[in-house]
Amino acid sequence: MKRILITGGTGFLGSHIVKKLVETDIEYVVVPTTNIKQKSSIDLMDIDSNKLSVIPGDVRDFDFLQRLFNEYEFDTVFHLGAMSEVRKCQNNAKLAYDVNVGGTVNLLEAARLYGKVNAIIVSSSDKAYGQSKVPYLEEYPLVGKAISAASSTW
Repeated sequence: MKRILITGGTGFLGSHIVKKLVETDIEYVVVPTTNIKQKSSIDLMDIDSNKLSVIPGDVRDFDFLQRLFNEYEFDTVFHLGAMSEVRKCQNNAKLAYDVNVGGTVNLLEAARLYGKVNAIIVSSSDKAYGQSKVPYLEEYPLVGKAISAASSTW
């Protein structure tokens, strides 16, 4: 794991992964973002590293993702990029599916076509398990009900 792409890297969980990774022996981490927030978690955590590049981009843009893979030659992908806010998803189901489902398909297809990725780690919401018993187990059925949960149940 030397050249890493992290979608959702400006969010809470993603920024913690970024912070840990830039402290290790990697070449670089690239985080595409739509710059939705004025201050991201990366900014709030004061992550400053010459190994980190935060660039404008969107997982809904397949051509952008293909260019990203070809330019940066990733060997590892962490996919956390999603529209996860329940209220926003409920108010705009099409956008939620475009980002969460379409973005995931775009990312996986760009990685497949690139052909040199060794690992893809995909994160989803615990809401994908619905009202299952906690702690959640991987073998539990995926029964997301709300738009945000259903669109992140892959």
